[in-house]
Amino acid sequence: MKIRIFYILIGLLMALNISAQNISKPVIKKRSMDTPKCSTTIKKKITVRIARDKPYHSKNNSYKQISANELLESARNYYKNKDYKNAFDIYNKPLVQQIMLGDDYCHLADMYSLGEGCTTDKNQAFRYYSQAMQLGSAFGEFCIGRFYEWGDGGVQKDFKKAISFYKNAAEKGDWNAIVSLIYIYKNGSNEISKNFEELAKWLKKAIDAIGLPRHMFELGNMYETGLGVSKNYEQAVLLYKKAAQEGNKDAQKRLQELKETW
Repeated sequence: MKIRIFYILIGLLMALNISAQNISKPVIKKRSMDTPKCSTTIKKKITVRIARDKPYHSKNNSYKQISANELLESARNYYKNKDYKNAFDIYNKPLVQQIMLGDDYCHLADMYSLGEGCTTDKNQAFRYYSQAMQLGSAFGEFCIGRFYEWGDGGVQKDFKKAISFYKNAAEKGDWNAIVSLIYIYKNGSNEISKNFEELAKWLKKAIDAIGLPRHMFELGNMYETGLGVSKNYEQAVLLYKKAAQEGNKDAQKRLQELKETW
């Protein structure tokens, strides 16, 4: 009986010892290196969000851009060589129009206006000259003024608007606009009187821009007579001499007449 109790006590002690070891040394389960830190679903969501935030650079997109540039250059060459039909077809491609400049829109408008490579359409011409003007084309702005002067291209005749567009284009250096203003202020019209002060102003602009002999002679005559400017004999002779050197016969004749009075 005593022996049985002894063995029972030893068994209880051993059981208590094992339990104590388990409590003092908890089992730590190692995580496999292959275990993902986040779920597959979360990873996919993150990847998609990042991809959307990145700028889109497609090889196909780059190809289209290069093609558009090449097409635009070919349209310019066709226009330069007066192959208006091919130039017109290419200029009307939406892909090409996305990268066209003011001069390109002027080319397209010219073709519509003159019926080169297409049927004449003044309304379309006005539309594309307007587009050119918005892109900073001085010639496009001059052409819009011309439509208002003539009452063409679907707009009402408005001489004041025409003058305004001409002046804006002329200030940007457009030669056609400068010449138009010279003609208007020199000759006048039903809508506007002659204005010699404005005439002198634009003659000076014309001489600075191109330096045509006839403009030198006209301005010289105004300085000689005091028309629109203060009389200045020396300035008149200087302009006559410049015009004469460029072959202007009126200037050569006037210089000869003045020499006889010296």
